[in-house]
Amino acid sequence: MIRKVFNNEFVENINLWSRNIGDIGAIIIACGLKHATSLICLNLGKCILMSIGCCRITDEGIIALGEALVDHKNLARLLLGKVI
Repeated sequence: MIRKVFNNEFVENINLWSRNIGDIGAIIIACGLKHATSLICLNLGKCILMSIGCCRITDEGIIALGEALVDHKNLARLLLGKVI
């Protein structure tokens, strides 16, 4: 499903609030960001770092997202509410 979302040139918002995506999900999202040129808002709110909490995104996932976001020109909002 995530592949379909990121390959859709008209998707502007993706809301993954409180989803258990983990590092693998974060890496998949990072890869998808390279193709989602129309994406302007990515909500990863309530994703807790360092293997505690709901999403378990560690440094590996955060680094992948950061590297993907460096080159993303249209993303205007990255929501990370309640990230610890």
